[in-house]
Amino acid sequence: MTWMRPKEIESTMKDVDARYWNGRAYQEGHEHAHAKVEFDWFLQHFPKHDLAPEVRTRVARCEAEIKKCESAQDKKE
Repeated sequence: MTWMRPKEIESTMKDVDARYWNGRAYQEGHEHAHAKVEFDWFLQHFPKHDLAPEVRTRVARCEAEIKKCESAQDKKE
């Protein structure tokens, strides 16, 4: 594990909050692929965060929506 100075930790915690809320905003805007990127980053960097279980559920919903959209696209072609 890399040693972090207090300002780096503070910055990282802001990043995790930003990634979570960005993901939520993308998901609410039906931009599921973008939301999944944000949520995947969150889980990769903070797998034990208090919000991780919720984020995992959100990833699963994003994946389902992405798959549904891909299936609809295949039917159009």
